[in-house]
Amino acid sequence: MVTREVGRRDLPLLEVDIGTDAGLLEEYGERVPVLLAPDGMVVAEGRIAQRSLRQSLRKWRPRA
Repeated sequence: MVTREVGRRDLPLLEVDIGTDAGLLEEYGERVPVLLAPDGMVVAEGRIAQRSLRQSLRKWRPRA
């Protein structure tokens, strides 16, 4: 669902396994999954519903 919604907006998606990075695990551990925009804004986290993801993606606009 995340891949589909991100793809509809032609946005890049990079999946990272935080289990391989102690710093990421400490920062995001309980919040996984966490979707970050390229500018670092948290788009969604935790249990992600399709409707709320769509709303969050609409709020984020890539810089031209």
